[in-house]
Amino acid sequence: MSVTVGEIEDVEKKVMEIHSDIEKASERICNIIDSMILNHEKLVLFEINGIGNLKYKHCMTQVHVALSLLKRFKEKNGKVRITSREPNHNDVEKEYLENKRIKVREVCFTAEDYLKATEDYLEASKGIQNSIYICYMLHGMPEMYEEYIAAHYNHINQIVFIGNEPKHILDYLKASKNLKMIDEVLASTVPKPLDMTGTSIPKHAFSATFIYRSNI
Repeated sequence: MSVTVGEIEDVEKKVMEIHSDIEKASERICNIIDSMILNHEKLVLFEINGIGNLKYKHCMTQVHVALSLLKRFKEKNGKVRITSREPNHNDVEKEYLENKRIKVREVCFTAEDYLKATEDYLEASKGIQNSIYICYMLHGMPEMYEEYIAAHYNHINQIVFIGNEPKHILDYLKASKNLKMIDEVLASTVPKPLDMTGTSIPKHAFSATFIYRSNI
C-alpha cells in the first residue's frame, strides 16, 4: 500500500495532539517492564516488528509510544539501539523511520530472517553482561511469534515481549510442528495486560496487548 509524505505528515500531526496520552502510555508500559527486569540487567535493543502502514493513526501512535519508551530506556540504561522490520513499508515510510533514528531492517518474518536479526542483539550486547532486549510486536500473526521464538530460543529468557496474549498464540498454533517448544516458552510467562483506560490512545493501537517474559 503506497503511503505519501503528505499522509505521514497529516497523521503525525493528529498523533502529536495526544502527546500527553502517549507519555502516559509509555509510562505504564515502562513500569510493567521495570518489574520484569532485574537490577543487574541492562536493556540494549528495542526491536519493532510489523508496525504496519504509517498512514494509519494507530500505527503512527505505536511508533511514537516506542520512541517515548526508548527515551525512558536510555535514561536508565544508556545507549539502546532501536530497529524496525516491516516488509510492507515503502521508501517514504522507511525514510520517516530513519529520520527518527530507527534503523530499518529488511525482513519477511521467516525464521531465517529472525536468525539474521540476532546479529543486532549480539552487536548491541557486545561486552555487556546480563543484557536484554524488547520485542515490540503488536497484533502480529501467531506464525510471526512461532518463527521469532524458534529463532531466538537459545536466549529467549533475555527478551521482554510487548504483543499478543500467549494463550491466543498457543490456541492458534495447536497444529504447529514447533508446538512443544512454543508451549514451553509461553507457559513460563506471567502475562500482564496493558490497560489504556483514561487515555485518548486509539483503541486498536494496543487492544489485547500483553507484556511478558519467559523464565525458562
